[in-house]
Amino acid sequence: MAEARAIADEYWELFRDTDHFTALWEGELDRLEEWDDLSEEGLADRRARNLDIAGRADAARKDASPEDAITLSTVTWHALGAAASTEAAHLIEAHNPVVGAYAALATFLSRYTLTTEEHGRRYLEKLHRLPRMIGQMADGLRLGAETGWLPNDLHVRMMMQVLDRALATDPADDPLNGQPAPADGYPDWAAQVTAIIADEIRPALRQYREALEKVALPVAPSVDKPGLCHFDGGVDLYRRLVRGFTTTDLTPEEVHESGLAQVARLDEEYRELGGKAFGTSDLAEIYARLREDASLHYHDVDTLIADATEMFHRAQAEA
Repeated sequence: MAEARAIADEYWELFRDTDHFTALWEGELDRLEEWDDLSEEGLADRRARNLDIAGRADAARKDASPEDAITLSTVTWHALGAAASTEAAHLIEAHNPVVGAYAALATFLSRYTLTTEEHGRRYLEKLHRLPRMIGQMADGLRLGAETGWLPNDLHVRMMMQVLDRALATDPADDPLNGQPAPADGYPDWAAQVTAIIADEIRPALRQYREALEKVALPVAPSVDKPGLCHFDGGVDLYRRLVRGFTTTDLTPEEVHESGLAQVARLDEEYRELGGKAFGTSDLAEIYARLREDASLHYHDVDTLIADATEMFHRAQAEA
């Protein structure tokens, strides 16, 4: 019991020490001013520590009680998934224009619930520290240009366009500028936030944008070759990602085949239900009817919620 708890606590502390984007999404204030270390050294250290914990948790599981074995298995899979994710995080995922680092900043950086003046001070410190992480992202592009691990050319261009739109706005209207002042008040809040964005964050974003254009774009993989399979070592990494995220030993091919089989089963269900409801088993006709027949669509929220609630209670009764 003691060993399982100690390993689980160690993993939890590692997660909280290194995965600050999750804290950003959740609005967590405990380590408000912190950012992920996206340097090559920082990511390598995070990966090594996760693998070490995963190895020790897996070894301890063999002689553990059934309850502790569940805890240790959970830690093992989480740590393996985190280690695998870290390998591609800096070179590929961080630069995704839709779900990457900047997209997370633009969506969540201004959504904290700040209460005290201390919260305000720490939030401003977070903004002061942001250029360092942005610089690490630019460094990651330079490393990727050497190793071949870069986002595809479409994503690079899209990311440049996102930054161009943001940098064309007034700093007061910047996508990163919108965090309300702490509820208890903070002197010159809006002016201080705007000044940090204008004087510190935007120069870092311009340098990052320059690295996208001049370092990454000339050697970025073509969009017609998407996926990790086109990178040296990518297939092996993909298998480790699948193992970490599914908590199984299924291969990517087996997962894909399982999905195809499920789609086929659903098609048969649609044909059966379509025959009863619409008098046809032709999938194209069924889909067209569902999309285009206004009588089958919801037109107000109350009716949708009422039907969903009824179906939920029916499902509960059948469970």
